[in-house]
Amino acid sequence: MRAMHVSTRNPDGKPYDSPTDTAEVKLVLKGIRRESARMGQTPEQADPVTADLLRTVAGGIGRGSTMGIRDAAIVLLGFASAMRRGEIAAMRVEHVIPTDKGLLIRIPLSKGDQEGEGQAVAVPMARDPGLCPVRALREWLQILRKENMLEGRVFREITTADRILPDSEGLTPESIGRIVRKRADAVGLEGRITAHSLRAGFATSALLKGAPIPKVRDHLRHTDVATTMRYFRDLERFLDHPGEGLL
Repeated sequence: MRAMHVSTRNPDGKPYDSPTDTAEVKLVLKGIRRESARMGQTPEQADPVTADLLRTVAGGIGRGSTMGIRDAAIVLLGFASAMRRGEIAAMRVEHVIPTDKGLLIRIPLSKGDQEGEGQAVAVPMARDPGLCPVRALREWLQILRKENMLEGRVFREITTADRILPDSEGLTPESIGRIVRKRADAVGLEGRITAHSLRAGFATSALLKGAPIPKVRDHLRHTDVATTMRYFRDLERFLDHPGEGLL
């Protein structure tokens, strides 16, 4: 319902009021969640790919091919930007702005931007060249430039001959998820790994490092800090744990 809402606008270009924002609908959804929990059914959550796990996944991607360069950029950017898979898929070359400190990525429309005002995500350089999302994305953009693909979608389909599909309209959000899962499988990563695992992994790693919750919230672009706090509450269970060091 929300996905339909974001793409449905009135003649003035503003989105219509979301039907999921009404008190009646919220009450129904709450009841559904309560009943599901009573019956032992809980929503599946993606397991976070933390910074340490990211090192393993990225290290398993060979960068000697066009596909490897593309996939490395997707995985590293997905973590560092904490963008949603749909936002990664929708990225356009003209949305990537180089700066002295890294890259600025413009997002014209996203889940948390109900007014369609546009958002921007800062992606800083990393100390480790092999894990740097900025270097990885620049390397991929260089390949696009060589193919004279100076505008349009950043991430595109690649043929079995390791060539960018000339008439590719860009990867879908589902394709982004499959690539992340494939690269995680390749290094034996277990659990429920999805594209959201990169976003969750960034939040988890940043909070573990002691990053201020408001800063993490801003980077994730959560409209409600309670959403960010979900990641923190899971981590809190391990802080000052009475069983730590017993064995």
